[in-house]
Amino acid sequence: MGVIQRQGIKQSLATYVGVLIGMVNLLYIYPKFITPEELGLVQFVKETAMLIAPLVFLGSNTIIIRYFPHFKDATRKHNGFLFFLCTILGIGFLLFLILSLIFQKQITEYYVSENELFGPVLPYIIPLVFLVAYA
Repeated sequence: MGVIQRQGIKQSLATYVGVLIGMVNLLYIYPKFITPEELGLVQFVKETAMLIAPLVFLGSNTIIIRYFPHFKDATRKHNGFLFFLCTILGIGFLLFLILSLIFQKQITEYYVSENELFGPVLPYIIPLVFLVAYA
């Protein structure tokens, strides 16, 4: 068996185990310890952060794919490419933070008009976007 086949099998097994663990958590463990409303709020915060995170990247994922081979140099440690990408992410997150603070009232009014449970959890989206963007 070749190296690629072994790696493919290992990756498939890891993916199936991860899906199985997630399924057991969502179907059996979460309902025993938290209410459906709390589960919905957790999913709302998580999915909203995952939806906003690609906007924070400002296209830097395409920059990585296209230009990293030109910066790759073992002696100069990639010529500061990682710092450049972290700077782009930082600028993107600052733009998101400024816009979310400017439109905080409108965002809160919109979500609270949909469901009053959303109001208290909206501030948790901002740090989660930061963590998802830098992960």
